[in-house]
Amino acid sequence: MPLEATVSAFLELEAALLDELDAVKAEREWIRRLDGPRLLARAEARTAFNAHLTQLLACARGRLRDLCVVVRADGETLEALECAAPEPGARVRAAVERSKAAARRLDELQRFNRGVTERALDLVRRLTQRLPVQGAAYGRTGTATSLPRAVTLSRSA
Repeated sequence: MPLEATVSAFLELEAALLDELDAVKAEREWIRRLDGPRLLARAEARTAFNAHLTQLLACARGRLRDLCVVVRADGETLEALECAAPEPGARVRAAVERSKAAARRLDELQRFNRGVTERALDLVRRLTQRLPVQGAAYGRTGTATSLPRAVTLSRSA
């Protein structure tokens, strides 16, 4: 039945968002520890999640559209569905609201992690600016030579 498929699609969307929420919670510890390899792997996983989420959203929209056609709603929106069939519309709305709530929690946590990341980056920048830059090279007389702050070395074949 189109109603069950529509509700199921939105609940699947909610489940994916909640799984991502758990992953984002773990990310905060990696930021705190400045664990670069895990953060890079997490960024790749986030890219895959975004692609999967796009597919889930398209599926849910398609199922909503199909349900609206079946109940002969005036449009292909949740409001039109609720006008044409109040009970199915209410069930779908409840599933949509659960998905939206999960998306809001995910967005809030991602914003927090972004702030933590920016503070960590600022700290690392300030610390590296305070490090003295001295070369490990010695001149012909045996005295240490200093290198400029930024050096680019390359070797041509």
